[in-house]
Amino acid sequence: MIFRGENVEPQVPCGRYRIDLALQSYRIAIECDGKAFHSSPEQKAHDRRKNKYLRKNGWKVLRFSGSAINGRMRKVLERIDKEKNR
Repeated sequence: MIFRGENVEPQVPCGRYRIDLALQSYRIAIECDGKAFHSSPEQKAHDRRKNKYLRKNGWKVLRFSGSAINGRMRKVLERIDKEKNR
């Protein structure tokens, strides 16, 4: 899908993980963390392992909460743009 002129790919495989949304040309992995699925100690540990694996494989990982995505999209997009320009 194209969003703001960028090719955004959902559910991109990386080893045993899937990246929620990927900007492959920038190697940016965007993870969308809803509270119901990302608040338990086990899930937090899983997310840390996933972050480490993705970074080891050349991805920059950005995580956003569901409330940020739904209520502060401008800030989310600013953060993504900032990472693209690094």
